[in-house]
Amino acid sequence: MPVTAPRPQEELKSARLTTLAHLDALLERPMIVLSFVWLGLLVLDLVQGLPPVLQIVSNVIWGLFILDFLLALSIAPDKSEYLKRNWLTVLSLLLPALRILRVFRGCGRCACCA
Repeated sequence: MPVTAPRPQEELKSARLTTLAHLDALLERPMIVLSFVWLGLLVLDLVQGLPPVLQIVSNVIWGLFILDFLLALSIAPDKSEYLKRNWLTVLSLLLPALRILRVFRGCGRCACCA
């Protein structure tokens, strides 16, 4: 039985999946460390608020999470399947963006916000 060569499309899909696996292995530990730092900053923000420098650090870490996800999404051979498998990641990346809505709530301390 003759062995048929893989089609270019299958080779590309295989190469993308391999690259995605290598990227995940390379970035897994640094992203875990950043996630714990970001979680600590989030707790601190909820408890007492963050000074401007730490808010910038928090935003930069969040931006790195977004870049990591977008890079993986761009490499993934089937974008819709990748989004279906990583829906929780998409949700967790979008939720911090909703923090901007805090601007619209009142402070509760003055007459105009009460």
